Amino acid sequence: MKTIEHNICPHPIHETVLDNGLTVFSVELDTYRVYTSYVVGAGSYCDGENFGLAHLLEHLVSSGPNRENVHPVLEKFLYKGADEYAETSGLTTTYSFWGPHKPWREMLRALFSEVNDIMINDKKLQAEKEVVLQEIRDSEVDSVGEVNICTHLYPHASYLSHWAVGTPQSLQKISVESLMDFYKKYYTTANSAIIFVGPVKHEEIVKHVTEYSNNLPKGEKVENFEVSPKMLDGIIHDPHTTDKLRFIFDDSLNARETVALTYAYRLLTNAYVGSLFERLRTKEKLIYGLSYDQSYIPLESLLEISASSDVFEKVIEYVFEEISKIQNGDFSDDRFNYLKTIEVLSIKTKLEDTLDGDWVGFISTRWQEKDFVDYRQIYSTITKEEVIEVAKKYLRRDKCAVLRILPKVNNKNSTIEKDVL
Repeated sequence: MKTIEHNICPHPIHETVLDNGLTVFSVELDTYRVYTSYVVGAGSYCDGENFGLAHLLEHLVSSGPNRENVHPVLEKFLYKGADEYAETSGLTTTYSFWGPHKPWREMLRALFSEVNDIMINDKKLQAEKEVVLQEIRDSEVDSVGEVNICTHLYPHASYLSHWAVGTPQSLQKISVESLMDFYKKYYTTANSAIIFVGPVKHEEIVKHVTEYSNNLPKGEKVENFEVSPKMLDGIIHDPHTTDKLRFIFDDSLNARETVALTYAYRLLTNAYVGSLFERLRTKEKLIYGLSYDQSYIPLESLLEISASSDVFEKVIEYVFEEISKIQNGDFSDDRFNYLKTIEVLSIKTKLEDTLDGDWVGFISTRWQEKDFVDYRQIYSTITKEEVIEVAKKYLRRDKCAVLRILPKVNNKNSTIEKDVL
């Protein structure tokens, strides 16, 4: 076993891969509480046609909202001010527990027991389905538009066309057998990671994790999903939104390209040096909102503009005119250097703020993406030429889907008009 130290943030992250394939991460912090998480490298993207399966399994493995399956040891600490949390995303399922640091070994062992000593029968399954059905009803209102967008862009990838909770129809089809098949395939040591944050030496954590995981099945690591969208323009009707334009572009897995793309987007959207913001918002006042998101859908980035539908075509024209200026290097060194100064300060502050509240999410994402690079160093060394090149490579009209998001007149489910342009 070899331990690697990642110096990508204010506190070193230690990583050890055990002989059974289980990855152990730890950050030694002088805190009263310890934070420990069991992360399985499989989420709703692994559901196949059983939409909601990974999420339902998470409910059955952990206590779930009904609090019926709490491990006895964890329950003891819950009454003493500790807490637990479980979550299913597209790529991972995470079981977390945090509490007083002194009994950390006992809590860690209980977390292993909760995830690995499971028993599912029809009675438990039906009871938990009722809980998840209510969760589906609560989330349907907010998720309709996003699901329709994914269905439009990814007609060939059904796992992207539903929310992690699934649908009432898909939920009813999930059986004990399908849950256990999923569990045996993905809940293995090679496809899991332990994340521990607190005042404990890494060597101690590795020692106990090795003991607790000794007899667990190894399995195989699930690789990241790489699915390209069909870049089709279209109209998405969503009754729960206002008029919006969404420009969907390809993104990159390369760290330097990702950061260079961030600079390109900021040169468009920043309130002080963004040419698109200045043109659409400050001068012509055509829009009332402008933002971007580089983690919108796997491997895609998003430029979103809130504007009345009657100016959509003019806004689209202006967007690609301003992008072409960046592709041609038509932005001053002063603008770029100003932006670089605030971005370098921003990434340092953002990193510290994120780690104050979400070490588990930060490390889990880095583990899944195999991305333990120091973004502080990249942000400070990106060049103007790199920004021009990534704008040419990724911000292309022929590789972009322009989606017109419009509210629907009636209250029925949202629909999609494809290939209207």
